[in-house]
Amino acid sequence: MQEMPITSGFSHLIQYLSSLPNSHLIVVSDSNLVFIKTILKHNHLDHAFKDIFTNPAYFNKDDQCLIIEQYGQQT
Repeated sequence: MQEMPITSGFSHLIQYLSSLPNSHLIVVSDSNLVFIKTILKHNHLDHAFKDIFTNPAYFNKDDQCLIIEQYGQQT
């Protein structure tokens, strides 16, 4: 995940948007929290987002398996 490149200019855009007064950036994704937080942190963007709406995820007690839960159910 840390080696995945982000789109050219994305970091600058997010930094600019997060610096604007009264701006609140969020992530809405069907990925999972571990992947998103890892990518944002690696690209120094984790501070820019107020909320992340995605599938909860965590590693098991042995850090051997990523557990991904369903965020919500569509009807």
